[in-house]
Order: sequence, then C-alpha cells, then structure tokens
Amino acid sequence: DVGRVVLLEPIFLQNAAIDEPFQREQADDVRLGFFEGGEGAGHRFADVGLFAVPARKGRTEWDLVRPGIFLYGVGSGRTAGIQPEPVVHLRAPIVEIRQLEVGDTVSYGAIFRAERPARIATLAVGYADGYPRSLSERGSVLVGGTLAPVAGTVTMDMTMIDVTTVRCEVGDVATLIGRAGDTVLTVERVADTAGMSPYELLTGLRSRVDRAYIEARR
Repeated sequence: DVGRVVLLEPIFLQNAAIDEPFQREQADDVRLGFFEGGEGAGHRFADVGLFAVPARKGRTEWDLVRPGIFLYGVGSGRTAGIQPEPVVHLRAPIVEIRQLEVGDTVSYGAIFRAERPARIATLAVGYADGYPRSLSERGSVLVGGTLAPVAGTVTMDMTMIDVTTVRCEVGDVATLIGRAGDTVLTVERVADTAGMSPYELLTGLRSRVDRAYIEARR
C-alpha cells in the first residue's frame, strides 16, 4: 500500500567453512537452532555469508549473501560457476637493468647465482610496500605480458627479476598482481605462491603504495 512502512529485521551470520559436509552441518545448525525456536525465530530475512557458497553451488537457501572479497576480484576457485574480473593491480617500474656473468649473485644472502649470462631488472617495490618477502626465488611478475621470475631475495624497497628472455628497458612497468595484456596474475595465485591467504596479501599492501581508483567499464 502507498505510504506503508515495512521494517526489516535481518539476521547477519557467517559461515566458518564452505566445504561439504561441514557447510551443510552449519546450515542445519543455523536453521534448527536459530530460526526454528531460537532467538532468530520470527525473523524473515537472513543474510548468511560466504559468497563462495552460491559462487560454487550456483544457489543458496538464504535470502542474501555478502560478496566480501569478491568485490576485490578474488573468486572461489577455478571450478566456481561465478568468476570475478581482476580488480586489484600492483605495478612497479623497472629502475635498473644489469648484465650478469656466470657466478654473479643477486640480493641479500646470494641465493640467486647466475648459471649462465643473465639480464636482471630491478623493480621499485619491496616488502615494505606489501610485496611478500616469501616470494623470493618463488614468485613471478609480468613484463609486457611475459612472465619473469623473481631473482634472489625480495628486499625492503626493491625486487629483482630475471628478464634474460624478456624484451624490456628501464622505465617499463611490471605487473606484480593483476592483468598485463591477456595474462593475469590473480590475487589467489600470488597469495598461494607466497604461502598466505588472499586476505593477507590484500590487507598487507601498505599505505605508501600510490592508489589509483579507476571507474569500472560499463
């Protein structure tokens, strides 16, 4: 009716896990213990995360879900029916390129030693910016759409990469997270390589990293 006021009293809950059969046990506990006789009895509107549940299953028995980290371009696995577009991009310029000879080492601890003549580029980004030190000798970045492995230890302010087979020069921009051309380094992939969760990776990006907020394509 015109002028009628409707008051909603939603219930906000949170899943502890999305894997079967535990997710089903949670749903049963909430429905039986909360809505049917518990303090939630009589409520008609339920919001129960995680968004990963409908993303994987294509449906949910609840009224609403919270998208959460999905808004930052992080999905619920490759097999999920709903996949996000990349949203977060971490980029840094190449500030130096050096030619190494056999036996030359790179960065602290000398854990990278050239086994052949190599070309090493230095990026102006390090763990003080939120690029994990655990990606030392494990991570990769995109330079012109081509993957280049991290060479040696990620330092506080600099990260070195092996660009022996990559065409690039000082001033070019490398992508550490996100899209470069047709290739994407997803938050999930980088986080998994670093041995952390996507939440840790995203919340670890420091305030000294310049942010540019770009309007979504329509």
